[in-house]
Amino acid sequence: MVIALVVILLGGAAVSALTSFNIAMIRSHSARQHRLELEHEVNSVLEVAVSNARRDSADPARSCSVGATTIDDVHVDITCSSSSTQSKDPVPGLVTTLHSSTIGAQTLPTWSGGAAQALDGAIVINTGTQTSPNISLLADRELDSSAVWTAHPVSWTSFTSSTSPANSDTLPALVPIPPYERPGAQALIGTCNIYFPGRYLGSSTMLLSGGHHYFASGVYYFERPLAVGYGARVVMGSGSTPGCSDDSEAVTANRSPIEHAISGTGVTLIFGGAGRLAVQDSSLVLNVRNAGAEPSIRTIGSGTSTTALHIPSDVVRLEDGSSVPITAHSVLPPESSTPVSYKATTLSPTSSFAVSVSLNGSLLETNRFVVEGQIFVPHAAIHLASSKSAYRFSLTGGMVTTRLTTAIGSPPTGPGAGFDIGYVPNPNALASAHSMVTIEARADNGSRSFTSSVDFSVTDSSWTLVSRSRRHERHDVPGQT
Repeated sequence: MVIALVVILLGGAAVSALTSFNIAMIRSHSARQHRLELEHEVNSVLEVAVSNARRDSADPARSCSVGATTIDDVHVDITCSSSSTQSKDPVPGLVTTLHSSTIGAQTLPTWSGGAAQALDGAIVINTGTQTSPNISLLADRELDSSAVWTAHPVSWTSFTSSTSPANSDTLPALVPIPPYERPGAQALIGTCNIYFPGRYLGSSTMLLSGGHHYFASGVYYFERPLAVGYGARVVMGSGSTPGCSDDSEAVTANRSPIEHAISGTGVTLIFGGAGRLAVQDSSLVLNVRNAGAEPSIRTIGSGTSTTALHIPSDVVRLEDGSSVPITAHSVLPPESSTPVSYKATTLSPTSSFAVSVSLNGSLLETNRFVVEGQIFVPHAAIHLASSKSAYRFSLTGGMVTTRLTTAIGSPPTGPGAGFDIGYVPNPNALASAHSMVTIEARADNGSRSFTSSVDFSVTDSSWTLVSRSRRHERHDVPGQT
């Protein structure tokens, strides 16, 4: 009798647990279905609004279908705005940040013929001191074949971006810290590991060991080292180089997070704390982020001024256009009562590499390091190395670093091999004179809202997608997860 009673109790508990599990699964499936349906309706309306706007490039904002519409009983609001922008000259190919530096302190391949031949774009060397700013400038030889080194009594910070004003002592603004913490790869499509924008924390190195990897478009913040090795093939962000997956597949993957945070095109890797990037005998491609509006790789800090180095404190540009110091910025992650904030880099300006790449593999396919956007690491150095000739280094968005060192014994040989570093105009980057057009569609079904927006750079002859963002917001509704 006792045994029978125990069996009955255990059986009842099992049935109860199974029932609870099934209910949870049904609710989870229902929430995902509602999310996908809302996304479909909003994106459909957005596509129509974009199509309407593109009919009249002379005044794109006027042709937007501003207002609201209803599709499949879903009410969708549409907004559209435009503004004119004029960019400055392109960023330099190299800017060094250590005081009293020289071009000789940058070790470049002996076969390259020297800095002027090895680097594309202008070169800015910080020859000043803590109390007396000064730089030595070599203009872009493509624009001025007779260029010679000239001295200017300004800080290196005047050359950090295409919009840096003269005598500026500020850095390009940071984007807000990503709110979602990620454990690593969160989805798998075939043999492709999928990663999503967010915060990657911890003290141990995050190693991508062999295999295929795709990082969906957006902003990634690391307080831990990121290492790519053992023949891994990695593409980060949508863009000119396709990966083993893409953003649209990542969104709908079985294990993708509901709040995927995918936005725009390309990626920005932000390194705080002990974060840094190391690549060994692998292929890593970073597609340009939002047509070059944001760097591809960046270190951050709260400001330093010593005899060796002067770097202003970072500031964060908020979504409303205002800016706050990095030390005053924080966000409250969903379902958490503890704010999160950026952590200043702990890398040494004289002995640490923010980016270290060694390509000694036997195959060109796994001997590539391609970065289309700017590498903005003023707190530490960049190091490139290879003992082979079948390699490809392509760092063409400009570099800001304490120093650039290389250990590359042979020039690149063979189809697809190459050594292109500095600044080379990117056909996917913003035009120098253009209008920025933002079109946004938003719907709310009572339990959640979904907003989808696109930013275009518009000239008389073309529309260039700069960024695309999608944002879900869940409301507190009993029974919804």
